Amino acid sequence: MYDYAYTFNPMTYSRPWGQVPDLVNINGVWGIPENWSSLPEGAQPTTRIVLYTNNKNLSTNERYIDVVHLPGNVDTSTLPAEVRKYLINVDGSDAGAYEGTITAGWVTENNQKKYRKSDGTYVTNGWLNVDDESYYMDENGVMLADTITPDGVYVNANGEKTNYMPGWYQDAGGWHYILKNGHYAGATWIQDTDGKWYYMNGSGSMLEGGWHWINGKCYYMYSGGDMAENTWVDGSYVDASGAWVPDAEPAQWRSYAGRWWYTFPDGSYPENEWAAINGAWYYFGEDGWMLDKGWHWIDGKCYYMYSGGAMAESTWIGGDYVNASGEWVTDKWVASGNQWWYRYADGSCPTNTWKYIDGAWYYFDGAGWMLGEGWHWIGNTCYYMYADGRMASDTWIDHYYVDASGAWIPEKCNHDWEEKYEDIEHPEEGHYENVLISPEEGHYEKVLVKDQWTEYKLIKEAEYEDRWVVDKEAWTEKVHNPAKDKYEIHYLCNGCKKDFGMGDEGYNAVDAHVEEQMLNGNFACGGWHEAEVLVEKGYDIIPHPEEGHYEHVKIADAVYQSIWHPAEYEDRWIVDKEAVYEDKWVVDKEAWTEHKLVGYVCSHCGESKEAEEAVEE
Repeated sequence: MYDYAYTFNPMTYSRPWGQVPDLVNINGVWGIPENWSSLPEGAQPTTRIVLYTNNKNLSTNERYIDVVHLPGNVDTSTLPAEVRKYLINVDGSDAGAYEGTITAGWVTENNQKKYRKSDGTYVTNGWLNVDDESYYMDENGVMLADTITPDGVYVNANGEKTNYMPGWYQDAGGWHYILKNGHYAGATWIQDTDGKWYYMNGSGSMLEGGWHWINGKCYYMYSGGDMAENTWVDGSYVDASGAWVPDAEPAQWRSYAGRWWYTFPDGSYPENEWAAINGAWYYFGEDGWMLDKGWHWIDGKCYYMYSGGAMAESTWIGGDYVNASGEWVTDKWVASGNQWWYRYADGSCPTNTWKYIDGAWYYFDGAGWMLGEGWHWIGNTCYYMYADGRMASDTWIDHYYVDASGAWIPEKCNHDWEEKYEDIEHPEEGHYENVLISPEEGHYEKVLVKDQWTEYKLIKEAEYEDRWVVDKEAWTEKVHNPAKDKYEIHYLCNGCKKDFGMGDEGYNAVDAHVEEQMLNGNFACGGWHEAEVLVEKGYDIIPHPEEGHYEHVKIADAVYQSIWHPAEYEDRWIVDKEAVYEDKWVVDKEAWTEHKLVGYVCSHCGESKEAEEAVEE
């Protein structure tokens, strides 16, 4: 039988990882140690583990446990007690063999790991040592992972305590970057929390100021090691990826036939997007042409462009207003001195009315001015306005309450209650007791309580056996494996993206295409690039075994025996004369005077209320 004081000894014995035999039921006999002699040869469990304890009250510190695996179709709650007593988890913890048993060990709740102690509580607010590893458990008992503990220690993705801190580290060899696995980053790019990029060479050291060739491309690093991007350095341009662009020209405006577009140093140009140029915003359509003077709808919003294409912002265009984002808005708050009014698109304003604006209610007087902070009577109702003009609702203003509509409710007050007492005279308290004067008289008689009957007793239970039923035949599955995909380097047009193949043939074809398009005035196809193209997908063939289940089938009926039982009698008491009782008064408490809290009076409004409890003196 499993002893719950025991666990694995990692210093001596390994955990039983691997394949273990299934728990079986063969002709009504379960595959547990005490039944092995009754099982067919080869059906007995063969995997054995060793459990270890430091409990000094036990005769030995080791137990030898034979292990079986529970098939997926077995419900542990349906297993007999003589089988369930052997159930333990592979980590040594309790699998529920005994009701009320609590076993120390790791548990998972809501995808969070905790460590349960033998008393049922969890380790919290500190370090836990298990199997030569240290883990930090927070105030809720949850194991921290991939983070810094409150005492400044990094725990990895498995929650294990480390002797390093991920991030930047400097020594005599320069700057290095420690990854979360504790290794130096090498021959790779690192993006810091500030969004800047740094390159760590093969020895794990950061490249510092100057030009550097990396994987066939040239990059410029500032003195702090951060990569330059989308800028000019010493007359050379690096693009948004940081790569040097040979023969790059400065960004500039270009025109053709009275229309304008904008080119970046790498020769590209904005299309279907906004671009900030020299402190102003411009929009370029799908063909790259700049939108000129007038109103334009872009992505469902309306914008105004001045002559020259610059977007208008935070200003009036005739009777229409555009906000700081350049979007046309129909209405707008307007300040005049220390007062506010609300202007509609047609120039009018609300007067003697409520207006719901941006999730709040405001009131405007006959002149159109917004009501400011304080109480205001509007009609026969009083309202409170905050300093910004918003109406208060469903809240307390000092001692006064306004409901969800903003109306003051006079009947509802935030009271300051004072206690009110009075003396109450209480009479004597007691009760009547029923006292026996004359006892009951009677005799016993033999009475039939159960007739004779026949019992049908089970002498042999029905017999069952488990039979295997195939649910799904064995099958094979074809699964895409990206690792087996085949790629080729092809030549593609920058504009139309046409694929011209690989090798000299592809190069000559794309070069001829670009030259032809340029001669025809199609500058969108003004260049070509190399790209990796998928030419054949790779697959794996995965075999799947037969699937099925065991069904419980009756092979013999139950057998019963008939047993005759005689009639049953008992002696019962028959009353000949009832007992005589008399009620007598008994004093429980003498008469007394109570100094009682009878209510409260509001010192603010004079309202009174009854007390919820009294105080005796």
